[in-house]
Amino acid sequence: LRVHRHSLTYRGAMLNINRYRLRASSCPDIYRNSMTTIAKEKAEWLAGLWELWYLLADMLDFSHFSNLKFLLFAISNFLLYTWYDVPYVYLAHNAIEMGFTDKEASVLISVIGILNMFGEIVLGWAGDCKWVDAGLVYALSMALCGAVVAMIPLIYSYHLLCILSGAFGLFIAANYSLTSIILVELITLERFTNAYGLLLLVQGVANLVGPPLAGWMYDITGSYDLPFYLSGVFIALSGGLLVILPIIQKIQRFRSAKLKKGKMATIAVGNHV
Repeated sequence: LRVHRHSLTYRGAMLNINRYRLRASSCPDIYRNSMTTIAKEKAEWLAGLWELWYLLADMLDFSHFSNLKFLLFAISNFLLYTWYDVPYVYLAHNAIEMGFTDKEASVLISVIGILNMFGEIVLGWAGDCKWVDAGLVYALSMALCGAVVAMIPLIYSYHLLCILSGAFGLFIAANYSLTSIILVELITLERFTNAYGLLLLVQGVANLVGPPLAGWMYDITGSYDLPFYLSGVFIALSGGLLVILPIIQKIQRFRSAKLKKGKMATIAVGNHV
């Protein structure tokens, strides 16, 4: 089911969970919301357990991972969130080790934030345009973002570091602006709430892994070069995985069309007999 991108603001999206049974009235924006209840004769503690069970069932619906497109997008997000924190966490300290002052190093983080703000506005607007392929914009932005991060260890000029920091903030904004749009295009709106929750879970786990891993590499090598190089490679790879999605969609459409033709041929033969 493909929906208009403005449907992301659909006011009933948070009610599309298993605990709720929604019935539309004659007015499309008005719903009679009846929640599944526990029999009155059951003890309160048992009712509480059922409530907890329903909550966990809503939050941890891992059946989404059986969807190949969602699984690929989740892997892409895991790679991205494992490594994209490296510039945020270690860029300033890397600049200090290069001989710049604390104030100059802190300005680099400010540049990231300022350009990121503008990037979210511009890319968010672009992602809502019908003529823009949000997945392609996301993939291209991540590829450029990865290239920028991988170049950081090679630059010794402060002004060039500021430019790279701004470029990183600009391109990484695609992740914040386009993730929801891409997710809605991959799955149905009815499953968006749980799917987005699982995606946030994947991102959170990756965030816990990335910075300590980069710090461990620094402790071993005594330099931030390797963490920045790997960060650039995997950020670009996370965008490259989204290029595969259109190929998968075309294969699925081809198989569906072939299966439909086969069924029609079978029906035609049966009618002839």
